[in-house]
Amino acid sequence: MDIQKNTSNFEKIKQLRNDLTSILFEIDTKIKALTHIYTDMVKTHIDKNYTLGLDSFYFQNKLIQMEYENMKSIFNFIDNRVYCEYYKLLKMLYEFINKDIKDKSVVEKILITHKHYPIYKDLEPTKIYDFNITTEINNTINNIIEQLKKYVETKKEELKEKKTQSDMGINIDSMIHEQQYNIIILEERIHMFENYLNTFGSHHSKYFSRLTIKIKIMLGVVNEDFHLKNSKSLQLKRVNNKPISMEKYIPKEVTSFFSSEQNDSDTTSNGSNRSSIPTPSASMDDREESNVRFLIGEIGENSEVQMELNNILQNIPDNNNDSDTTGVKRRTIKRNSGDNIVEI
Repeated sequence: MDIQKNTSNFEKIKQLRNDLTSILFEIDTKIKALTHIYTDMVKTHIDKNYTLGLDSFYFQNKLIQMEYENMKSIFNFIDNRVYCEYYKLLKMLYEFINKDIKDKSVVEKILITHKHYPIYKDLEPTKIYDFNITTEINNTINNIIEQLKKYVETKKEELKEKKTQSDMGINIDSMIHEQQYNIIILEERIHMFENYLNTFGSHHSKYFSRLTIKIKIMLGVVNEDFHLKNSKSLQLKRVNNKPISMEKYIPKEVTSFFSSEQNDSDTTSNGSNRSSIPTPSASMDDREESNVRFLIGEIGENSEVQMELNNILQNIPDNNNDSDTTGVKRRTIKRNSGDNIVEI
C-alpha cells in the first residue's frame, strides 16, 4: 500500500464522517422543532382532558431523543477510537525512529516537524478529540513513512557502493551481509506501518458505514412518523383551528433539510410501502427489506455504505414461510435510481 492509497482511504473516512455529522444535525434540528411544538401545545391545551394525548406526544419525542443521544454517543465513541489508533501509531513510529535508526542527522531530519498532540488515555474512551488534529496526525504519519522510504533508498545506494568495493577484492562481505539484513528489517517495519494504516482505513470505514445505515434508518423512521420530509406537511391545529407550521420552529440556515418533493411525503403517508405481513423477529422478508431501503433513501455513489447495507441485510435470515430454509442467508434487493425494487 502506498501513501496515495492511504490518503484516498482517509478521504473516504472523512466523507463518511461528514455525512454522519450532517445527518445527526438534521435529526437534532427536527427533534428541536418537535420539542418546540410540544411546548407550544402544552401552553395552548391547558385543559386536563388533553393530558393523555400530550403525554403520548411527549413519550414519542423522548424516545426519539434517547435514540438520537445513543447514536451520537456511538459516533463520538468511534471518533475517539480513530484518534486512538492514529495517535498510537505515530507514537510507535517515534519510538522506532529514536531507537533503531542510528544516524542522528537522519533522525533529526525525519522528526523536524515533531509535534506534541493531545495525549490519548485508554481510560477516557468517550473523550472528544478535534478531528482536524486526527487529520494532522494522519498526514504526519504519511510524511514520516515517506522520509523512511527515502532513507532506505539511501542505504541501498550505500550498499551498492560496498558491493562494488567487495568486487574489487576488499574483504567487507560480512559488513555487506549485516547492511543487507538491516535494510530488510527496515523495509519490513515500514511495510508493517503501512499495513496498520491500511487496516485502520478498512476498520474505520466499516464503523462509520454501519453507523450511517443505522442513523439513516432512524432519520427515515422520524420522517415516516412525522412526515418531516416537507416542512409544510406537518400541520397541528390549535383550538382556534389555526395551524401550527413547522417552519416557525426551524432555523433559516437548516430549512434545506426539510425540502423535498411533496409526493415523497404522500408516498410515505399513504402506507403503500409498509409491510402488512408479520414475520419472526429474527427474520426479514423482501417487503420488509424494501421498507428498510426506502427509509434509508438513496445512497448514491457511496459504495462503502452500499456494501455494508447489503452485508447486514444478507445476514438476516430469509422469511419465506418455509421452515426448511430457516437460517439461510437471504437474497437482497436493491433500489435502482428510479426507486424500483429489483432483485440482485
